[in-house]
Amino acid sequence: MNTPLGAIVSSNESIEDFFLNQFGSILDQLQQSSTEVKECFDSLVKHYTETQIVLYSGKKERELKKELKFKLETHQINYQGNEEDTLLDLLLESDSFRLGERLHWILENPRHKEILQWGSKIANVYRSNLIISIASEKSSHVLKSLKNYLISDDLNNSDQSKIDITNEIETILTLYYYNINHRVNVQKHFLSNRKCKGNRDNLNLILVNLLNNALYAISFEGIIEIFVEDEGPWIKVSFVDYGSGIPKNIQDRIFEPFFTTKSKGEGVGLGLDICRKVTYKMNGKIEFESEVGKTRFTVYLLADE
Repeated sequence: MNTPLGAIVSSNESIEDFFLNQFGSILDQLQQSSTEVKECFDSLVKHYTETQIVLYSGKKERELKKELKFKLETHQINYQGNEEDTLLDLLLESDSFRLGERLHWILENPRHKEILQWGSKIANVYRSNLIISIASEKSSHVLKSLKNYLISDDLNNSDQSKIDITNEIETILTLYYYNINHRVNVQKHFLSNRKCKGNRDNLNLILVNLLNNALYAISFEGIIEIFVEDEGPWIKVSFVDYGSGIPKNIQDRIFEPFFTTKSKGEGVGLGLDICRKVTYKMNGKIEFESEVGKTRFTVYLLADE
């Protein structure tokens, strides 16, 4: 539950900061700008109102930068060193790389960097709004599943369907946009495209808890690996962190209800108990292995053949 609510709080703070500390400055600079600069900026804003902003990170972001670099060279738009990296970041953050020919028109303007910087700040508001929308829906589902857990030993397993696990993981990573962007390198190894059968909301309880624990283990800075693999009738979903590891003297207690190693106010010790309970309900199993510097949690889910 902390994750969706945390995403809402972070996104709301980002929107508030924009209107309190950035919006006025953008308006002042626009008023003093030429008609062409205003038209370039207007084309960006129109783009945001007509299309949905996409969140990019990790491998996808690196692939896009490589593609954009090639396109810039093709159009003989050349920058050196940090200038090129800065422009590539702006093209992604402002979502302007999807403008097509209008982008070249903006890049020809001597003040294109300023225009893209303004656009990045506007685009960030739209991203925050998207995250709030996703997180609000996810919070509703998490509360529903948690309620079922608290009032019964028998988690609700109705509304079963075929679940695209990798798609669910990508959606959850979206909620962590402000927590992982540029600080956490999430390495995804999606080696299976099979689907499992179960209750999507309950599965998300597992994924959210395991990701949150992995991020907490590395203090929200470092590397996390996520694996989705086939093993016979199973789909193996693993979260690997490179934190301090789980001390051996408490490893046999981590699935106990209300047992937690987190600081007061940061956890109540139900996460892994919920993970185990939901996994068993889906006829699966959950395992972990931990040593100093590395911990792996693996959930085994039956594939829907």
